[in-house]
Formats: sequence, C-alpha cells, structure tokens
Amino acid sequence: MSMFQLTNARGETVDLNSEKLFANTPTGLGVQFTNTYNQYETYFKATKSTVTQGQFQIYILFGDVESQAYQTFSDFAQFLAYQPLTLTYTTDSSTWYRDGRLNSLTKTEIGGSTVFATDRINESFTLEFINNWYNNKTAEYKSYDPDLNLGTYGKIYGNQIADTSIQINSQGQQNKLVNTEFSPDLAGWYGGQSSQSGAYSTGTTTTGWSLDTETYKESGVIKKVLGVGGIGTYSDLIDVNPNEVWTIRSAYYNSTDFNGGTSLAFYMRFYDANKNYISSVSYNNPVSTTWKEGAFTFTVPGNARYMSYNTLHNGTIGTVKMSEPILVKGNSVGDYVKGLEYKHVATPAYTYAYAPYYVYIEANRNSEEKVVSLINKSQYFGLQKGSPCVITISSTNETISPSWSVIKNGSIVATDRMLLILSKNQRLVVSSYPEDQYARVYNPDGSYADVSQLQDFTKTNFVQIPEGESTVLFYVDNQATVNLTFKEERLLV
Repeated sequence: MSMFQLTNARGETVDLNSEKLFANTPTGLGVQFTNTYNQYETYFKATKSTVTQGQFQIYILFGDVESQAYQTFSDFAQFLAYQPLTLTYTTDSSTWYRDGRLNSLTKTEIGGSTVFATDRINESFTLEFINNWYNNKTAEYKSYDPDLNLGTYGKIYGNQIADTSIQINSQGQQNKLVNTEFSPDLAGWYGGQSSQSGAYSTGTTTTGWSLDTETYKESGVIKKVLGVGGIGTYSDLIDVNPNEVWTIRSAYYNSTDFNGGTSLAFYMRFYDANKNYISSVSYNNPVSTTWKEGAFTFTVPGNARYMSYNTLHNGTIGTVKMSEPILVKGNSVGDYVKGLEYKHVATPAYTYAYAPYYVYIEANRNSEEKVVSLINKSQYFGLQKGSPCVITISSTNETISPSWSVIKNGSIVATDRMLLILSKNQRLVVSSYPEDQYARVYNPDGSYADVSQLQDFTKTNFVQIPEGESTVLFYVDNQATVNLTFKEERLLV
C-alpha cells in the first residue's frame, strides 16, 4: 500500500502514488494550536487552547504520459465530486484515516506549472480536514463458556463494612435478597415489621425470629432456617424500577396449625424515592407440616423506587420455619441461588471493600445486562474528553427501552436510553459522530426511521468513550446482540 490514498463518499479509492497520479511534496500532516494566556510578571498561565483546522496540501502529476494527462485530471475531478473524502495515511508505524472536504485543486496547462517544467499537468491539491486522525475500533458483547465455579465476571467497587458477593443461577437470575442462608447470624434481616407509614427503618426489634437447623426437601441436608414465634421479619431495601415484574419464592417452609389460620405470608412493601411507604402486596401460603415451596409473582407500582421483602405468620399459636428465600426479576424462578452474602469483617482505612452496586455480569447466561470492556488509546492533548461511537443493538425478541451507561473508574460518565420498543429483527443504531449524529431503527428490508426524538432527555445521550479503560453496560433483552464501534483518535500521528 502506498503512503497516500483517497476514498470518496461512494467508496471509490484512488492511489496518490500511482503511475497516473503521482503525488509529491506533501504538507499539513501535523498539528497547530492557538493558545491564549494570562500574564503575571514573567509568567504566562494558559487560559484556553484550541486546535487549528488542518489543511493537507500536495502536488499531483496527472497521467503517466502527456496524452493521458487531461483525461486523468478529468477522472480525478469526477472522483472528488462525492464528498466527504477520506485520506488514508500509511507509514512504517501504522495506518491512520482522516476525513476532509476539497478546498482547492488548481488547473494549469501542460508545462505551465510553477513547481517545475513537465510534459504533464502538475497541480496543487488542498484538502481541509474536518476531524482528527482515527482508527475505528470495534467491540461486541462476548459470552463466556459456563464456569460452574465462577458466578460472575466483573468489578465491584465501594467502601463499606459489609463484604458481599453476587450469585447467579443457571437461568441468569440474581437473587436480590441478602444472606439467604441466615449465616452466620441474621445480618440483613430485621425483626418485627417494617413501617406502613413514614420512611423505611430497620428498627431494633429482634423478637420472633431465631436461627435453627432442619432437614428439608427430604434430602438429608441440614440447612440453617428461620423459626418464628412472633410477627415476622423483613429484608433490606431493594432498588426497583416502576412496573417491573418480580417473583418471590420462600423457597421452603413448614408450619404447624394456627387455629385454622394461614401459614407463612409473603409481603412486598413498596417505597418512593425518599423511602416513604407507598403500598404493599401479599400472598398467604397454605399451612403445611412438611417442607413445601411457596411462590408469588407481583408487579411494582408505577411510583415505587424501592421495596422490601416481609415474612409474617398469620395466626395466634404455632410455629413456622423458612429457608432459602429467593427474589428475582421476571415471572418465574429457577434453581435456588444464594443472595448477597454478608460477612461481618472490618474494613481497613483507605482500602476498598466489596459492595453490590457496580457488578457487571459477563457470562454465557440469559442476562439482561451485557458488558463491553474497552481500551481507548486516543490522545486529545486535553482538548476533548471522549471519542464518538456507533452503537448497534438487535434482537430476535422485543427489546423494551434499551439503555446503556459508560463507566470509568467506578463512576458513570455517560448514559443513554431509547423510549421505544425494538421489535423482532429490527436494529437500533445510535451514532454520536459529530459529523453524522443520529438514532435510527432499521427494518429487515433496509428501510429506517429516525428516532432521535425518542431519547430519554434525562440522560446525557449520544455517549462518548473516555480515554483509557472503560466499561459500557447495556440493559437489553437477554437475546439481544450488542456491537460498538468507536474512533481511536490522534491529533498527531
């Protein structure tokens, strides 16, 4: 490949170092800044720095012989009519691309050049750059072969006393409850009943529940269970989104008769963004003197942002025991999986402990969370914070309101969300390229509709990829595929 090539908007490419187009004396491949300063005595403090729009200039000899000079020039002029143009610059270090538009192309007669006498047309060609040098980097969601010994792949950030870990079952479901084996004590569970008015409070009541051991499922396996003689217990608050469907399973309970009353009752209590009680839903499990599963599916109210799981027994006498509760998104529950495990350990000062917020699932499971890890080696000399990108989402199922977040060093730096339903076999394409910014839904026949107006304007929208290492976390249908292309850019190559 020669040093310089041009590609027009139709995808046609010409070589500027061929026999018919011989380019020489290139200039304008570097960078120039305009800096302003505040002066203090003999010192100058930089107040603003901008990059000057670059211009690439080169002289071109047209035609390999005199008789072909005019035709070669005419062909090149027609090639230039389809803009923008992309310059490919190849050296022994690497290949880079840069887009531009025609600024000028001189036209003289054979032998009339001011550069040197020749039997061919020798003209000056100038291209105005409209962006930086770049290489397109592509990443896509990658699934991993299942590893029975590893529940998740990802990073966990925080600075809390509790040491927690996420557990995922074979169906890709995460148990949102804490300490579901009640070990080593009742950490994460609170005696009594959470308030039905005012703000959520863990309270101090501990009567009614105690740890016990019991054989259940007729497996001969001894598990720790909760035994109740009081009014019940409740869990930590759990983050939710409005109108989500969830399912709770005990997973196992048994009881003695409560004078004809019901046995273990499941209650889900909902709270607003300020953690004030809104409402609740409940399900009463029948009395059973042998270990039995109980399940309950419910929908989160439209104004709820948190919920807590409550367990009660309804009766005046008797006992009830519960083991292995599991709370998951969706209308069905797979095999039991431990929840967020609490381990009471001291956290040394100025070090990280584990907390559940930033956990990025990246495994061969039916998860609605898909993760793409990126390394952006762009260099902007401090003038720009991120690189533009194109995101493509497609699925064989419906995808409701796909969203994504860009995370760097544990902090969310950019977000986007589309308030639409992506139908089966449609593709959502969102481009943050400044010269071609759009959000479109493509149909299987290639037609498309612009959906930029359906972005969630509470988000930053049209995300950019920051320099260095970052993670893009997508919330999409579990059958969706995700592809991301970003520009790794340089001002100087």
